[in-house]
Amino acid sequence: MQKETGREINSKGEVKKETVKVYEVFPIAHREPVMKLISENGVPLAGERAAKEQKRVEEEFAKAEREQERTSNANKSGVPNVSRSRQRAAKKATMTR
Repeated sequence: MQKETGREINSKGEVKKETVKVYEVFPIAHREPVMKLISENGVPLAGERAAKEQKRVEEEFAKAEREQERTSNANKSGVPNVSRSRQRAAKKATMTR
């Protein structure tokens, strides 16, 4: 889990707005991790917004897998591919909430 706090400051230097986002982080070898937004300002994502975020995460996993397959095929260095089980774990994590 990773927590990110964003603050908007007015011209007097006072906090005008604060937003807290919590992400589930999925590390991937040789690539930036995939971060799935799970709540904003203490409220879990639900409905259409949760579905949209889940779709984005699944697309990121698919993209990472394609990139690693290309790299693996190009240099045969034994770089591990992103497993489908990691994709399923991300999907399952959403369903259990």
